[in-house]
Parts: sequence; structure tokens; C-alpha cells
Amino acid sequence: MTIIEQLVKTKKCGRCLKVKPLTEFHKTKSHSENRSWDCKVCKSVICKTDKYRERKRWRYYNPLDPNRPPVPKIRVRSAKPVESRARDRFSNEMKKGCIKKPTKCSQCGDVAKLHGHHEDYTKPLEVIWLCIPCHRQKHKAMKLLVGQSGGSLNEH
Repeated sequence: MTIIEQLVKTKKCGRCLKVKPLTEFHKTKSHSENRSWDCKVCKSVICKTDKYRERKRWRYYNPLDPNRPPVPKIRVRSAKPVESRARDRFSNEMKKGCIKKPTKCSQCGDVAKLHGHHEDYTKPLEVIWLCIPCHRQKHKAMKLLVGQSGGSLNEH
């Protein structure tokens, strides 16, 4: 298509309702004729308003927007402060090298990836090293105990 043919083609702006040539509209794939529905002049006025900026900010935080940058996850600590403190203390001691991770599960003896399991959160440095299947079994058993007693245990 030549430049003269483009100038001859026109479109009506959705905001100012003026008929303008297609060159006065931004290119876009999501609208008819591959042009935006409002002209460049109207779009520049709208982009300077607070409402537009607010909408753009909302899109930035919209979890459904595929172009949104990843938001760092924030760990909630206030729900279980005793457990959080115990895990943090244990993690810090591991990083310092005060606590060494064994190579075998303390329940089945399997050589696998191990998790530290707190039986009692008031003793943060006392953990049982369990493989993932044993750790799941331990939690299932604890849920049954809690369900049977009708209360809650101070256990992980």
C-alpha cells in the first residue's frame, strides 16, 4: 500500500469523534484495521491523566496479566510466630555450620533428600532428620493424633 492510499483511508476517533486519516492512529493488532480506536492526540491527553496512570499501575500488579513482572513472595510469620522463630533459628545455625545434616533418614535409613522435622518448637535446635516419605507419614500420624484428641499439638 502506498503512502497516498494510506492518507486517503480514514477512521473516526472514538473519543473526539473526528474523522482523521489512518496515520493519526497508533498501530495495534488488537483492534479493527490494525489501528487503535482513539487518535494519537486523544491518546496523549489520556496518558497524562491520573486515572490512566492508576489503571496502568493496577495492570502492573494484576496477577492475570501475562506481561507482569514476578512479584517477590512474602512469607507470613504472624500466623505461627513460635514455629517461625524456631525455623529461623534452626536455619541460621545450619548456615553457621553449628548443625550438620546427616546423610541418612533417621527413621528408615534411606539415603535421600532430608527434611528437618521439629517435634517441639520450643526446642528449635532439636530436629529429626527424615526423608520426604517418612516426613509425610509423620505429619499424617500427627494429624490423626490432633483429630482424635480434638485439640492442637505444638508440633510440626
